[in-house]
Amino acid sequence: QRSKPFSVGFRSSYDKSVSLAYASGFSPMVCSNLCIAGDDVTYTRKHTPNVLQDFTNKLMEGAAQAAAKYTDRIGSVEGLKGFQMNDEQAHALFGIAFGKGLLNTTMFNTAMKHWKSPEFSEFVGEKNLYGWLMAATWGIGRKSTASNMLNQSSGVMDMANIFALKGVPSW
Repeated sequence: QRSKPFSVGFRSSYDKSVSLAYASGFSPMVCSNLCIAGDDVTYTRKHTPNVLQDFTNKLMEGAAQAAAKYTDRIGSVEGLKGFQMNDEQAHALFGIAFGKGLLNTTMFNTAMKHWKSPEFSEFVGEKNLYGWLMAATWGIGRKSTASNMLNQSSGVMDMANIFALKGVPSW
């Protein structure tokens, strides 16, 4: 069963002041300031005479690759869910993320609150590495600037993957 839908986001402008772009994955981001990013594919194309043909071709290529990337991503999520964590382990990982500069004080507090009492019912009871990652990215998403959000989110995702490979320390 797929726990997250595959999504695609687009952006353009009527006056060609920003490039035509698409992003795909679990949760592509298209901000009101027209910043765009995707978990799997992000493609931008300047508005030139052949933009629609080129963009259509890239969109079709991206769609062909998307199924494999999406299936891999589902496997990664299921892998993270397999690593159960207690509160002390989660708190320690939040502290490491804070020490690495991936979470500031406000993000740290927001992430801790989400870990203890998730705001969404689908995360209640997810006391595992995936639940930790969702709490960390929730803190980042709610309190980060657009320019820092992708680096911080990638950083905590890298942390989760490292701990998935090496194991989460016990105290």
